[in-house]
Amino acid sequence: MRQILPTPEVINNVVLYDVLVDVDNQDRQLMTGMSTQMFFVLGRAEQVPQIPVAALGARVRNEDNPYGAAYRVKEVTGQGVQEKIIHVGLRPRRFAEIRDGVAVGAQLQTVARTDDKDKKKDKGNPAAGVPRL
Repeated sequence: MRQILPTPEVINNVVLYDVLVDVDNQDRQLMTGMSTQMFFVLGRAEQVPQIPVAALGARVRNEDNPYGAAYRVKEVTGQGVQEKIIHVGLRPRRFAEIRDGVAVGAQLQTVARTDDKDKKKDKGNPAAGVPRL
């Protein structure tokens, strides 16, 4: 990445910046004026247990935690609902990597956030409510 241009464009409440990037173009397929959408991979985890972000409760503050962020979750067992603290690693928008605190296959309660959906409705924007990648 060579430069982030200082004049952003706002489309559907999303701020977009033009960025100049140096790429290998030996085959001459890229031309002046072409654009692309790029993503930066900041972390990667494969074949790890994960849970929906909706199952995460309040975040627990613990500065000495070697496993990443800690959250409260509610596990459903034969004896009822038990609150546990789990540690998560990577956390994209929909799922969180479980590092510690709950067994694979455990049933967790999720939280329906209907009040958040009502606040974000935008009838003038046809893409409102559509998940972003």
